Amino acid sequence: MRTNPHLEQALVCIAQRRWFDAHEALEGVWREEKNPERRVIQGVIHLVISLEHLRRGNPRGAHAQWLKAQTKLKRGSATFEGIEIGGWYRAIESFYASIDLAGTAALGTVPADLPAMEKWPIPEALPASAATSGNPPLA
Repeated sequence: MRTNPHLEQALVCIAQRRWFDAHEALEGVWREEKNPERRVIQGVIHLVISLEHLRRGNPRGAHAQWLKAQTKLKRGSATFEGIEIGGWYRAIESFYASIDLAGTAALGTVPADLPAMEKWPIPEALPASAATSGNPPLA
């Protein structure tokens, strides 16, 4: 059971694809963390802000934040508080490749065939409260 209320809130927000709110909650987790896990948390913050930029139709901002997330999460095997961040990272990497985020950022336009946000990847292990949000994790 997780005891950090900021983390619990962040995970619920991620499950509901409320990227900006997840970022706000993760900032609380990051401020409280005192060990090397800070780098993973910072990478996840960049990742959710990248998704928020894409949601708002800003592919350049999404790409810039994705590049920052990559520097923090590139190893791809990170786990934090039972959440397998590496798998989510790889799912986002695949998602961004499928929409050609780098090319989209260069053009400055969101692709017309961008999948609905409900189909964007989220981590698989989420709190029970997030599971009832109506947005199950993607396989």
